[in-house]
Amino acid sequence: MGEKRTKAFFTAFFGTLMLYRLGTLAYTGDVTVPLAVESAIAIPAIALGAWAGITIFRVISRERFRLLVLGGLVITAFILLFSSF
Repeated sequence: MGEKRTKAFFTAFFGTLMLYRLGTLAYTGDVTVPLAVESAIAIPAIALGAWAGITIFRVISRERFRLLVLGGLVITAFILLFSSF
């Protein structure tokens, strides 16, 4: 898969995931004010993150960008893991 296609895939995946989550919770009647606020912040943040990723990708090498993304995913995994306790 090419670079542009990979970036487009991940952007669409995470954007769709957030919209699916909100839609499912709305369907079941579980949308709360804090969730609505979180969604209102997160949805534009996805676009901002995509823009930042594209901009950073243009400035640094492919390998360095890959390591940056993997490092971010590891940090996110640890945050999710330890916040569940």
